[in-house]
Amino acid sequence: MQSQSSQVLAQRCAVIVLVAGKLQHIQNLSRIQQAMFSLAFKPLDVDERHRCFDVIRGIAVLLVVFAHLDNYQALMVWPISYQPIQGHIGQLGVHLFFILSGALIWLSAKNTLHKPDGWTIYAINRITRITPLYLASILFIVLAKDCYIGRFKPTIDLETLTWHLFFLQSYKPSLLYNLNSVFWTLTYEMTFYLIVPLLLLLKPKPILLAAGTALVLILLSNFPTVAPSFFSYWILFAAGILIIETSTIPKPWFSVWLLLVATALFTAQPKLLLAEQLFAIACFMVMINFKFQSGVFKPVAFVGVISYSIYIWHAVLIHLVLPYLGKPQPILAPQLPFLPFGISIQGVFIVTLIMLVAYTSYRIIEKPSMNRLRMVLQRRLVKR
Repeated sequence: MQSQSSQVLAQRCAVIVLVAGKLQHIQNLSRIQQAMFSLAFKPLDVDERHRCFDVIRGIAVLLVVFAHLDNYQALMVWPISYQPIQGHIGQLGVHLFFILSGALIWLSAKNTLHKPDGWTIYAINRITRITPLYLASILFIVLAKDCYIGRFKPTIDLETLTWHLFFLQSYKPSLLYNLNSVFWTLTYEMTFYLIVPLLLLLKPKPILLAAGTALVLILLSNFPTVAPSFFSYWILFAAGILIIETSTIPKPWFSVWLLLVATALFTAQPKLLLAEQLFAIACFMVMINFKFQSGVFKPVAFVGVISYSIYIWHAVLIHLVLPYLGKPQPILAPQLPFLPFGISIQGVFIVTLIMLVAYTSYRIIEKPSMNRLRMVLQRRLVKR
């Protein structure tokens, strides 16, 4: 029954993606069709949306952090009655990250690869973006392995380290969570980095991207155990690519309509990965319509700027530090029906510690690797 419902949903998704891809060829549409298209879609100004992207990053990483704190009851995001969807909070944050990667990495590659030594510059940019902080966190985990006293303890051996050093951990499930419970996503990020230049060589049209995504969805529904795990998340990267390739996004009313449809699918099949992904895409479409210029969003945008450091360190600190703090002592508990969360003293402490460590890491590791290290490598490897 589950397999049949997965197949039906995948086929429906395929139709939606194909129709969306077809609509992007507005230059081939009649005037009436163009007018209809303009009712639902509007041009995308990427430069104008950079603040928005930072806010979305901030929201995404906070969802992931809150989900992991919720597992330790240090910050209870949902009351007991919402337990069936509790585990999806962190997944939504991860899916938003994948959509952003699809859009921004595709844009970066398009702006870089056509230049002289563009491939070298692209490789340097990608490596310096995620690798130094990733390696630093692995080194820290290895050095601190004997300090873990909670339910999670890292497994350090040659096989684990080898697979992690080459970003391959997600392709061997037995090693997936040996070092850090969030490292699995970096395998897919690195895989996407490698696929993007190959896709650009093919100069894909939006309709081809949409058709390829539809094919992946159908294959996953029929052969879920055979398809590579990376392609289980391909629709998220493809959504980001289509946004950049077509330079259009749904208008607010159409985005809200898509969100309502996606919410209905997600409510009907909350354990189905495709339903989760469509819900994340719809949420992204709604958020990207906002400019987030209000000063209220500045702290969230700042969190977005240091989001990679937060993402890398938060699970390490939760697993390492929280067990030493003892059983969570609530300072705000969900005792009233309209208060759908609880906060503990330990939760406040660990969130503060995460932010301090992440900001320090951003300043001394992440930012220098994206600036000084990148410049040094480009001077040595790029021909002038």
